[in-house]
Amino acid sequence: MNIVNNIFRAVLMSILASVTLIACSNRDNHDHPNLKTGKALFNHHCADCHGKDGTGKLADQTPANILTKRDHRGIINYVTSNVNPNRDMPVFSNMSHAEAAKIASHLLSLRNTYNATPNNQKKPRPLLIEP
Repeated sequence: MNIVNNIFRAVLMSILASVTLIACSNRDNHDHPNLKTGKALFNHHCADCHGKDGTGKLADQTPANILTKRDHRGIINYVTSNVNPNRDMPVFSNMSHAEAAKIASHLLSLRNTYNATPNNQKKPRPLLIEP
């Protein structure tokens, strides 16, 4: 019975991961004039997977992107180009530099807020996105 349960869990996690990646897909044409701020763009493109505060979601299977060690330019490059072919996150190759820059700025502000939070109040586990 344990084997059946383990197989069921593995299949369920696989389906959940697939649904997550579809929800985080890059099929957006990036023509959304109503989204002007980095926060609005982050919420539109990133929050479904990483949470509005960047601390990760889906039973800790999605990393907290606020823990990235990348700088502003590194975040823009990671979001818009395939700098890491082994990643699960989609590449937003159609995203403009300006849009990616606003998202990066918002992500860095979330990171600064997180870093200023006392350790006993921090939510994410150490799921680092590698530099």
